[in-house]
Amino acid sequence: MANLLSLSLLVAYVSAFISSLHGRWFDPGWTTDDATQQSFSFYEALYPGRFEGDLVAQVMRGCLPPLHYWLGYAITLLSRNPIMTGHWMMLVQLGLAAAFLFFALRRASATAPALLGIVWLLHARHTVQRMTGGLPRGWTPAIFAAFLYCALSQRHVGALVVILLGTLLNPPAALLVGLAYGGILLWRALVAQGDARGVARRRLVTSIVLAPLFAAVAFAVVQRPPNVGEMVSLQEAAQMPEFQRPKGRFPFLPLQPAVDELKLFGLQAFLSRMDPTEPYWRDHMALFVGLSLGAIALVGAVRGRRSVPVEVLFFGGAALVTYYLARVFAFKLFVPDRHIQIPMVFFFIAALCIGAWRAFHVGVTSESFRDTRLRYSWTSLLACGAIGLLVWNGSGMGLSGDANFNYPTSKRGRYYEWLRNHTPADALIACQPTHCDGVQLFAARKAFVTTETSQPFYPRYNLEMRRRSEISLRAEYAETLEELISLLEPEGITYFVFRRADFTPEGLARATYFPPLDSLVTELVSRPSGKFVFNQLSKGEESDKYPFVVFKDSFSVIVDVRVLRQYLSERGWAPPQASLGSAMQRHASRRDTVVAQGIAQGSGLRS
Repeated sequence: MANLLSLSLLVAYVSAFISSLHGRWFDPGWTTDDATQQSFSFYEALYPGRFEGDLVAQVMRGCLPPLHYWLGYAITLLSRNPIMTGHWMMLVQLGLAAAFLFFALRRASATAPALLGIVWLLHARHTVQRMTGGLPRGWTPAIFAAFLYCALSQRHVGALVVILLGTLLNPPAALLVGLAYGGILLWRALVAQGDARGVARRRLVTSIVLAPLFAAVAFAVVQRPPNVGEMVSLQEAAQMPEFQRPKGRFPFLPLQPAVDELKLFGLQAFLSRMDPTEPYWRDHMALFVGLSLGAIALVGAVRGRRSVPVEVLFFGGAALVTYYLARVFAFKLFVPDRHIQIPMVFFFIAALCIGAWRAFHVGVTSESFRDTRLRYSWTSLLACGAIGLLVWNGSGMGLSGDANFNYPTSKRGRYYEWLRNHTPADALIACQPTHCDGVQLFAARKAFVTTETSQPFYPRYNLEMRRRSEISLRAEYAETLEELISLLEPEGITYFVFRRADFTPEGLARATYFPPLDSLVTELVSRPSGKFVFNQLSKGEESDKYPFVVFKDSFSVIVDVRVLRQYLSERGWAPPQASLGSAMQRHASRRDTVVAQGIAQGSGLRS
């Protein structure tokens, strides 16, 4: 009966979960904003060499661990669309996570709590949306669930395989499960009795011997070429405006107090910013969770049971260790909060589902915990129901929000489609960086620079993206056609896309960009002339006389740079001797000096 009740709840929730994503999941018109920076790499399966020699594509391709890339490559050969590849990849990631979690919980308890654990996983919307778009981070739930299954069933080879696959899919997740497994084996080697101790020691030695191999594979996966540079250190990031709160592109610094981050990100199994939560529950959730764990431990101790398996406790401990290590070694170990967001969800699901079932079960042996007849399990079901009530009070039904399917292919109008159908395959597109975000994925064309791909984590790459962003912003607000061509032509840009919204009175009044280029935008929109070349290119019939204006809709105006060059040449214009003009060169010189001093001082850019 307990199994039937749990299965009915799971079926009902899966139906509601799928319904909540209707019209987005498995719709080729929807993806997530983060997919625009990575998924276009899979076009290599359809158009070999399409992005060859492109720095942005090189760096974004390097963000895809090898096993993830080749899985995506294979799926793209079948789907013929990198956007749909992301949808299929998400299904694989979510399916593996749910399946391994079920078997892990069932191994340590019974079928009923394992089914309830899957409901809880789907309810954890923050975790689900990390899988949206089928990105590398989406493998972390599957890696954690697979590891918990192997650890709880004492499958040594399986655990080692999970760690190895983790290094090829998501190295930070592999680090966490590697630490957890090392702790588990050490504990078993110390406390096990008889033959079990010998087995544990041999497994510990094997793991220690293999650890350098795992580390070498992980290092090879995260290594970047010299022209990109190594990951920025915490000391370097502290001097970079891109990382500063509140306006930076990645506003991570200064780091929040650990206690605040643990409450905000570590309790996402219970709390959600997408569902309204009563302040009382939000403010006291940590206390209620602690009391729940304490009650389970106390009842288990009174009844002579180990309610929460040691393997689960070591997993939770490893999540905390990697989190604090990331605070010390940010950003070498990426952003600290990423090390507790998903891991603590799996820790709480495993600890509370298994613990509530085992502590309150009427059975007296570990094997009898599997008995799901109501006369033995009704108290366990009540305990699980109390945990579910706590979750419901903290985050409601868990079905609110779009699960991060937040980027439709039509978000910027029809210009992506036009570029894909009417421009050469080797075209290089530029525009205001945010307006350019979908060019690679939706138009299958190279983009000069985009906001999504302007990641500051690698100093050398960041300098180049900052330079390109400045050129794009200057071109967006150019005053004359001559200034526009002087900015674009030396970079090999073949098409420039103006964003109409930037030139409305409201758009000009609130025009800005991420630091340190926010001051540049303020300067550009406040020019004394008050005129922009866009105005003459967008005025109805007047713009029709310009052969280089090749596309217009309510969002964008596209200029063919090569036709613009020919148009100006026919009217006697000749390019200046200096490719960007003397004023631009002076500004670039000042900028490079300031950037070099601001970032290189004290730590230095790596040679």
